[in-house]
Amino acid sequence: MSTYRGYHKIVINGETFCDYNDLVEWPESAGGPNITREMLALPSGSQLPSLYLQLGNVEVTFSPKVTITWPDNQQSWNFYMTCVTTFAGVSDVLITHIDINGVESTYKIPAASVSVATENPSGPTTVSKLTIKGAAPVLQ
Repeated sequence: MSTYRGYHKIVINGETFCDYNDLVEWPESAGGPNITREMLALPSGSQLPSLYLQLGNVEVTFSPKVTITWPDNQQSWNFYMTCVTTFAGVSDVLITHIDINGVESTYKIPAASVSVATENPSGPTTVSKLTIKGAAPVLQ
């Protein structure tokens, strides 16, 4: 797992979830073809392996752990109480990385399924785990 501060920003449905000042831990990404029951029920012989890639039928999962230090306990508590209703759902997600030379690259995951779990704040600090599931990220 890689832990970085100052290199990532995550925007969900136009709202900033975390910024470059926050600590983001990136575990491995995961994913593969999104195989549905309908596809498996096709008559034998009509299930072409290339069909999934041709349709872009791939699901990717990212689950970063984000630690945010707020100016005070009230703001961390407010985030804890409202983050699920603000960020969870189906949304466009932008993940921006800035390298050590200051060059940004942004990837968009359109209409991703987003879920959020946030621990009870410890003073002005919140620790959240995002789960972002969607199509393959596209460089913007």
